[in-house]
Amino acid sequence: MLDFNCFMDLHNHTKWSDGADKAEDIIINAIAHQVEAVGITDHFCNDYKYSIGTNMLEIYFNEIDRLKLKYINLIKVFIGVEISYISLLKNCSILPYDLLNQLDFILIEDLDYIPATIRLEDIARLLNSFKCGKGLAHTDLAKLADKYEDMGGLDYVLDFLKQSDLFWEINTDSAQDIFLNILNSSKKDEKTEAVLQGIIKRKIPVSVGSDTHSLVQYNYGRLKIANELAKKLNFGENN
Repeated sequence: MLDFNCFMDLHNHTKWSDGADKAEDIIINAIAHQVEAVGITDHFCNDYKYSIGTNMLEIYFNEIDRLKLKYINLIKVFIGVEISYISLLKNCSILPYDLLNQLDFILIEDLDYIPATIRLEDIARLLNSFKCGKGLAHTDLAKLADKYEDMGGLDYVLDFLKQSDLFWEINTDSAQDIFLNILNSSKKDEKTEAVLQGIIKRKIPVSVGSDTHSLVQYNYGRLKIANELAKKLNFGENN
């Protein structure tokens, strides 16, 4: 089971998809920085990024499982994948749910780029097929809420997260305004504050992910700031 109350980095890419480093290198780096929980989340079934195919999924599981056991006394290692909502919608009828549900969690990306004609209730039904943990990767909830102003805006979006049992990720590599504002509290605006207060009110779990594609660009400072905020949000604080 995922642990959101520790120093975490639950979003990392490796040579299994479009990352530059081996999964073991990511884990060793996390240990060196005293990260308590690390997630390997390579792209899966993605039409526009190099990703793991269905035929490689079981081999991927076995490799990360081996590393999980190897470093069990030093760090919690979680196995995940990142799936684009677009790819999920396109391939939902042929996905290997029996294998995917053996994952610790799945990250859904690109949700904030969907057209407003797609209702969140339809997405919720699609996500019901996943019985493992699931969360939204680098999703600008304020931007998504603007699309559904006629449906209740931010309340509609946050209720969807709560009812779908989704966690929300603070992504330390994202250039989206909401994450730049979160990581620099002096820039926090009303929309960002409303998102954070809404998350606290509904007790939506918050994760942290570096979205690392290369350890050369690893930024521990941003990861530390994000974890400090996630801890406050997960304990119902924001000050």
